[in-house]
Amino acid sequence: MAKDGLKGAFGKGMGSAEGGCAGPVENATVTGVLERHFAGECSRVVVFEEGGKVVSSTCEISAREVGLLCRALEDRTKCVKAGFAVAGTRFEVHRWHPPLVYGREGGDEGRGEGIALIKSSKTSDGTPLFTLITYKLPNLSARMVPKLQTMAAELAGVL
Repeated sequence: MAKDGLKGAFGKGMGSAEGGCAGPVENATVTGVLERHFAGECSRVVVFEEGGKVVSSTCEISAREVGLLCRALEDRTKCVKAGFAVAGTRFEVHRWHPPLVYGREGGDEGRGEGIALIKSSKTSDGTPLFTLITYKLPNLSARMVPKLQTMAAELAGVL
């Protein structure tokens, strides 16, 4: 992600995760909120509804991956055992505290990538909203998770 924020990181694509991959998807409202909170600190950001519709994304994500992420908060044992898969990268789940789950991709010390998923309050039409972020060092979960919680609360209020 560029240092100048998320602007330009979003491409136009399909807004649904049905059948195949949802490429980068742009939503101006979501992009504005993400820029205010993360300003280039995330490698990937995906915002999606409980039914699997991708609202905004900076990466390609398959319908299967979105479906599994939607169910991540249903069962701790399954989630921790399976971890997350995003854009072909597997992440271990270290903390499962609904509505929040986070962890890290394995790898050499100093090169790992963190991941956090939050299920937000319902949007104005009653649909639960999920936001997933990944972040690389020097960003740590201790810093990024509280930022994600603040951003998710704001995002649910504007959608």
